[in-house]
Amino acid sequence: MDKMRTHNDFDHRSLATIEAAVTKLAEAIASVKRRVNSLEYVIIPRMGNTIRFIRMYLEEREREDFFRLKRIKGRLKEEG
Repeated sequence: MDKMRTHNDFDHRSLATIEAAVTKLAEAIASVKRRVNSLEYVIIPRMGNTIRFIRMYLEEREREDFFRLKRIKGRLKEEG
């Protein structure tokens, strides 16, 4: 009988340990899920918008530089 009691106590303790571990795991999963959602719905879209803005800015600068060089070449041609 004493063996049965020890065995049952062990089962209850190990069950409590497993339950605690599962609870911690569930909390960790929830935390990771929040981070993933933050990345997916906030950070990545924001980065995409920033990348688009930088590309547009660089394209505009390239057009301005091209026009500026064209104007300088024209002036040099007139002078020469």
